Amino acid sequence: MKVERRLTMRVFLTGGTGFVGSHVAEVLQDAGHEVVALVRESSDVRHLSALGVEQVVGSMGAPEALLEVLKGCEVVIHVAGMTTGKSPQELFEVNGAGSGKLAQVAAEAGVGRFIYVSSTAAQGPGQGREPRPRGLRPEPVSHYGRSKLMGEGAVLAVREQMGVTILRPPPVYGPRDRDMFQVFQLAKFGVGPVLGDGSRWLSVIHVHDVARAALRCLEDEGTANIYTVDDGGRYTWRDLTRIVGEAVGRRPVHLPIPQVLFGAAAVLSEVGGKMVGATPIFNTDKYAEMSQQSWVCGHEAIAEKLGWAPSLNLEEGARQTAQWYREQGWI
Repeated sequence: MKVERRLTMRVFLTGGTGFVGSHVAEVLQDAGHEVVALVRESSDVRHLSALGVEQVVGSMGAPEALLEVLKGCEVVIHVAGMTTGKSPQELFEVNGAGSGKLAQVAAEAGVGRFIYVSSTAAQGPGQGREPRPRGLRPEPVSHYGRSKLMGEGAVLAVREQMGVTILRPPPVYGPRDRDMFQVFQLAKFGVGPVLGDGSRWLSVIHVHDVARAALRCLEDEGTANIYTVDDGGRYTWRDLTRIVGEAVGRRPVHLPIPQVLFGAAAVLSEVGGKMVGATPIFNTDKYAEMSQQSWVCGHEAIAEKLGWAPSLNLEEGARQTAQWYREQGWI
């Protein structure tokens, strides 16, 4: 199903005040599209306001209230979601059921295409430095991955009424990111922690390239296309900490962390979070992902069908990101 292409499209965006979504908003605006961003009452909307993005106050918990707004949009780009939650059920409710409900309302409103930003966590890990083969049955190893896979299924359920495109990025880094920032921060102190011997493989991608991929998906014609995206590189954890170290002007000492100690730290972090009512970034769910031998993906399908290619490798992307962190006084 192809959305009638116009020079300017009206795009409904969720997650626009978050890390990835804010960059998607920028790229859409730069391309001349009209962006309507869903925001909460408590959202920090300064960045969206500076971009001149139209904002609609609402909640992913009540998507039916968005019906009239969605009737004026050709495309939905759904970025909002949770990477960690207070419980697995919270992840499934937000990433899974919540995504499906929004897709149903979008289909009812006559939206032409629904672009869902998922994660490689939904498909599961691979082996070695080669990408996980396309077409394999998904085997997520974490509650987060299973919740994103549930969201994919819920969105795909409406593919008879509107086109559906799913993007599965690997770990995303770049300006305004606070998760990968910890790697930059440790590198600035000359430390490069790695799990085990640091030989596990992974793919990464700069947030600007994720946003560019979402933009390119406006041109998609399929009813149920799933694309992975990456920066074209294959990295070990040692490669990652070394390259980030170079970006911050240091040569970090690799600090091997035994897997059993890494797992214990995840348990302690999770227990500590529950004791103080917080949701830690690192928990047993993230440990389940990080302890796998390979999270390598590719971008062949989106390159073939939509002509997308990454614009930043890790070296250049890390330099740009480190510079932004410096300008903000983060490092």
